[in-house]
Amino acid sequence: MVDAILIEQAVGGNMDAFGQIYEIVYPKAVQYLRSMSGDIDTSEQVVQDTVVYFMQDNCKALKSLRDYNSFEPFFFQSVKNRYFNLYKKNRTQTGDIKEVC
Repeated sequence: MVDAILIEQAVGGNMDAFGQIYEIVYPKAVQYLRSMSGDIDTSEQVVQDTVVYFMQDNCKALKSLRDYNSFEPFFFQSVKNRYFNLYKKNRTQTGDIKEVC
């Protein structure tokens, strides 16, 4: 579990802390997403993209947390949302979803 101290350090710009967070959440998030997608490659890519998102803009996403102890649920929800957005985008592009007026 990621503790609030690591999040605070990462928000403060400590990349070692961010690396520790990555090591903790990455395997769990990939496993979580793989259980939904059934695809390890997609799972790894989505989790990596989410990590990059959390690092962007001087950790803006991390700074938006009101309670650093809620990081893991927030991260997993972000992974799930990112996956579903990708899934919807891919289905729309392949024509599998029909628009209803």
